[in-house]
Amino acid sequence: DDARRKSGVKNKSMDNFELIKEKWPDILDTIKTEYSLTNLSFDSWLKPLELYSADHNSVTFVVPMGTMGINVINKKYSA
Repeated sequence: DDARRKSGVKNKSMDNFELIKEKWPDILDTIKTEYSLTNLSFDSWLKPLELYSADHNSVTFVVPMGTMGINVINKKYSA
């Protein structure tokens, strides 16, 4: 039924979030390597990002550095 399908979607999203959360340090290391980031750039802009949610093909972060951090991250690292 419809409620069961919605529950299944939510559970799958939670599973995706938990998997990404578990792999987050590895994901960050991969980004650091692929973009050849210095420790200073990595520690300043990517390491502080906090994983907020994940579902399907999108991930949402909390950017503690505010608007300046968002602008730098979008300019340098978004696809």
